[in-house]
Amino acid sequence: MSGKPRKKIALFSVITLITGFILAYSYQYTKQESEKHPSVKEWQQEDQLRNDLLHVQRINHSLTDRLQHVRVQAQAEENKLVHEKKQSHYVVEELNRLRKVVGGVKVKGEGLEVSLKDTTFIPQSSDPNQYIVHEQHIRAVIYELLVSGAEAVAVNGQRITSHSYVTCIGPVVSIDGHQFPAPFIVSAIGNKNTLEKALRLSLLPQLEEDGIKVQLFGRDDITMDAHLHNEG
Repeated sequence: MSGKPRKKIALFSVITLITGFILAYSYQYTKQESEKHPSVKEWQQEDQLRNDLLHVQRINHSLTDRLQHVRVQAQAEENKLVHEKKQSHYVVEELNRLRKVVGGVKVKGEGLEVSLKDTTFIPQSSDPNQYIVHEQHIRAVIYELLVSGAEAVAVNGQRITSHSYVTCIGPVVSIDGHQFPAPFIVSAIGNKNTLEKALRLSLLPQLEEDGIKVQLFGRDDITMDAHLHNEG
């Protein structure tokens, strides 16, 4: 083989090598650019994911707002139930208090007993009726005890109600048709210290001035039966 064909072969080999290098470089460059610049499909997928994420976020915000609204409603209902429970408790307490006051139920508790006795000393030339316990004395004690917070009142065991009547019949006192002789014990259930203080500051001096012997006894336990109606 002559030298001229060898040169052509060498030149052809160089050209082939360069061409291969250029093709390889072009492929690698195209691949890198492709990785740097996503395809339209990839852009669409990314855009869809972004939209889906925004949609989920909007749903989350909506659920959060709904949850807050439900919590507010639940709190309102809870407050309403608490208020109704307090009102019910108040109604029950008030009903029980009224039952005690009107004498409809048996009651028990601390309280005060007030003993009213006729005086044993009657000055000469004096009217004996001025030195005995009268109905107005008993009424005054009952009224003072009630306005001072007594929950229930009885006279010689007879419960007093808003319809009770007290009258004098000779030497005895009639209460709702039941007759009682002296001495008279007016019992009251309530704070014994408060009741005693009220009587001492208001009514006691007047009773003593009228010649009535008055004694006050604080009790830790007083029991009163329900109101007794006169069947006769």
